[in-house]
This record gives sequence, C-alpha cells and structure tokens, in this order.
Amino acid sequence: MNGLGDSLAYLGEEKDPLLKALEEPVSEKIAILNESKLSAEELLRRFPFLTKDSLIENGFRYPASHHLGKTLSYFAGAISIQDPSSALPVHFLDVSPGELVLDCCAAPGGKTIQAALRKPALVLANDLSHPRALELSSNIERMALANVQVLSKNLTAYGPDMHGVFDKIILDAPCSGQAMFRKNALAKADWSLGKVEACATIQKELLEGASLMLRPGGTMVYSTCSFSYEEDIGMIKSFLASHPEFRPVPVQDDPRFYHHPDLPEAVYLLPSRFPGEGQFCCMLKKEGQAAPRFPVERKTDHQYADELAPYGLNNYCTYLSDRYVYALPIPGFRFSSGIVKYGLQALSLPRFEPCHNLREYLPKVELSLEEALAYLHGEQIAHPAPSGFLSLTYNGLVLGTGKSVHGQIKNRLPKGLRRKFVASDLI
Repeated sequence: MNGLGDSLAYLGEEKDPLLKALEEPVSEKIAILNESKLSAEELLRRFPFLTKDSLIENGFRYPASHHLGKTLSYFAGAISIQDPSSALPVHFLDVSPGELVLDCCAAPGGKTIQAALRKPALVLANDLSHPRALELSSNIERMALANVQVLSKNLTAYGPDMHGVFDKIILDAPCSGQAMFRKNALAKADWSLGKVEACATIQKELLEGASLMLRPGGTMVYSTCSFSYEEDIGMIKSFLASHPEFRPVPVQDDPRFYHHPDLPEAVYLLPSRFPGEGQFCCMLKKEGQAAPRFPVERKTDHQYADELAPYGLNNYCTYLSDRYVYALPIPGFRFSSGIVKYGLQALSLPRFEPCHNLREYLPKVELSLEEALAYLHGEQIAHPAPSGFLSLTYNGLVLGTGKSVHGQIKNRLPKGLRRKFVASDLI
C-alpha cells in the first residue's frame, strides 16, 4: 500500500483515525425490510437484536456477528443486507413512486433492491460484467421484485437513443476500494496509486455517459468506496467544471458525516466516524425541467395477457426470451442484446407453467416445520393440498412453488436454491 497515507493527507486530522479504523473489523450491518413480505413489528419480533436506523427508510442495524444471510427471512426475500454506509446514497437520492431509475454499475444489487422497494415505475439495473449481472439477477429474483430489468451492456453505445431517459441515476462507480480493506485482504494488497489513476479514467467515462442519460431536472448520485481525492472530490470538481448544467446538492446533514471544504455538499462516510465500511457520495442535480423520453426500443406488448390472467398479471407488459415469458408492470427497454432479466420470469414454455418467480401470485399452502425443511432440501411432500400449482409458505414466508398431484406436492424449487436448513434458521 505504498503511498496510501500520502494520498489521504488532504483529509487533515481525519487521516490518522481513518487509517486506524481501516485496520479494525466491521462492527455493524443493516437489513433493508421488504414490507410486502414482513411488517416492521414482525421483523423485530423475529430478530430482537435489530435497531431501527435513524436515517434509512425500512433500515434496521444489527451487530455483524449475527448472520442474517443464513435465515429464512433472507432466503425468502423479506430482507436485503447491506453495509450501513453503502445504503446512504440511495437514501439521499430519495427515489419516488413512478420514476424511471438507472443503476449504472448495479451488481451485486443492494442499491438496486433499495431503490426498487421505493416503488419507482422501473429500475434498469446494468452491469457490464455478465457474471456479475447474473449475480445481480439472482438477488432481484430472491426479493421477487417485478419492477427491475437487468441488463449487461455498454449503455453509452446506444448514443442519443438513451439521452434524457431517467429521472434518477445511481452511479456507484468502480474504484480503488480502500473501504474494502477491512473485509478483503486482496483489496488491500491490490491497492496502488496506479490503480487510483486507472479507476479515475473509468469513473470519468461513466460520469460523462450517465450525465447524458439523465433528464433535465433529474438527479444523480455518484458514489465510491474509495477515499482518494482523485476518485471523489477531484472527480466531481472536474466534472462540474465542464458541465455547467449540473450543480452539487447538499443532503440532510448528520454529525457522523464528514464534509471536506473543497466540496462541502458531498459526504464522506468515514469508518472512523460512521459505522460501516465507508463511502463517498455526492448528489448532482441537472438543471432544467423535462419529462423523461424513451428510446425507440421501448414499446408495449401484451401478447401473453391471457396466459398471465390467472395470476392477476394480464395488464403486465411481456417479453419472450430463452423459452420464458417475462413480465413487467410497465413497458421495458427492448435492447437487441444484453438483457439478463426482463422483470418477472413468469411462465415457462411450451406449457406456460408458472416459474419460481410467480411464487407470490399462486394459491398459498402453509407447511409444517418438518415439511418446510424437506421442501427446502428439494424433497417431494405428502400433503392433502388442492391439485395444481401452489405457493408453499412457512411461518408466513413464501418459500417457493410446488405442484400438487394426488396428495403429493412435487418440488419445483430451483435446484440452485435447494439447501439443508436447520430448524433454528427458519426465522
């Protein structure tokens, strides 16, 4: 880590406490509640060690020593888990119902999920890395979110067709990652001033592209998990110098935030001050006022309305890909390539049978503890349920789908999701 101390010298008296904090383990995480699956009261009953966060909507802090990712509540999409500081950018962005949102570098999906739970019309979640986009898609599926389209594409290649499309943009840019030092030894070993410079080049390109895709009057949040001046304040100041149509926007302040005098509107979430791994973020407002405009690829298609009608989705827009019918509550973007997930993966062809993602839209059957454990392990269950496709639940949480035939429920939980839970995890 040659030069790390020197690169942080601009932080003044904040530098040494920050360097010390980067040597200490992360102490807290935050769970973002999906209220469509659990109430806040029920979440606190299941996990009494949670504490309501003072800033994040539906956010609940907890000690990092607890492993909520192993619980049924996480498996069933009732909660999403983030680092507390990484949850702040979307909080600052304040996504509203009905808006069009772009998450530029979205994997693994925490910010996308957080934005989608605010009920925008659509979140287009893009990651240029296809393997990372698949991971992102998996996390969206776990949460059963219908209003997200996942893409793996260089959006700037579309040129003017994508200009002025989005109300809000999340740009959590690839960075040199000093905030990752505490949980990833490789990140620490890989850091260098050369990496900072390389990341700054990428960040500049991403900012340029995102600025074009934001509509006049829209807002973008730029964030990194770096503390380097070149990737943070320097990046924003350089961008503003060549983009007079943008201005930095201050956010509601908190004593735990650090503001540097060179860009006081921006926020540093330093782990020496704010529990979490760390983050830099700055809100950028585009001057003017205009409604979002849509590229030519976007169109309405209700081709499979009759097949979706039994699930109450006949008004959804559909898209056929890889032998599946996908469904979105509004028209999505019709790209010629790169689509990973187009809303809900709803029906499988040729029989139009419901997929795992329709588990929230099927008749529900509650399982016993023993039946739930068997189902999650991939086993068939003897059960006097009515014939047909069913949503199987335990303790009020939807586990997945099954097909009841002659007193047996055939297991339709995707093989990649099957695992051996123990009874204590089914909370």
